[in-house]
Amino acid sequence: MKPISTLTFSPLHSTHPHLGAATALYETAFPEAERRDTALWLDLMTTSRQFHALAIMTGEAFAGLITWWQLTDDFCYVEHFAIAPSLRSAGIGGVALEQFVNERKGYVVLEVEPPTDEMPRRRIGFYSRHGFSLWTLPYRQPPYRSGGDWLDLCLMSTAKEPTQDVAERLVKTLHQSVYGLEC
Repeated sequence: MKPISTLTFSPLHSTHPHLGAATALYETAFPEAERRDTALWLDLMTTSRQFHALAIMTGEAFAGLITWWQLTDDFCYVEHFAIAPSLRSAGIGGVALEQFVNERKGYVVLEVEPPTDEMPRRRIGFYSRHGFSLWTLPYRQPPYRSGGDWLDLCLMSTAKEPTQDVAERLVKTLHQSVYGLEC
């Protein structure tokens, strides 16, 4: 494996040499209820100016993916972040996340499962170690698919928890832009 210092981000698109690996990781790393239909996901790469999909690369090798939305001038939302299973626990995820955050203007927001058992607590710990704070405000994720259930999740960000009114505006923007809700 190449040293982590060679980590780069490569924009995913229809002719990207690692689009197949990124798509497979997207489909296996996230349950169906926590991701959009793959065809819609691929379509967003070419139709949305706010949506961005990046392959995380170590040298020329595919290491993972990060998808995100630039929602305002001062915040972006990370929708999906995953490292290839064979490279997990090698430190690549932390380096990738910190590098991603450092390259953004403003703050970064993401959703996590509530800390009700071991795996969500580990994820929250990972994000906390890399500069994110868990918000105490309640949050629900709209369904990705028609007829799906809303999910009780939590928000984390690289900024301190906002006031109630600022958080409500942020959630409204997130729900409208990412999930297509009319708020």
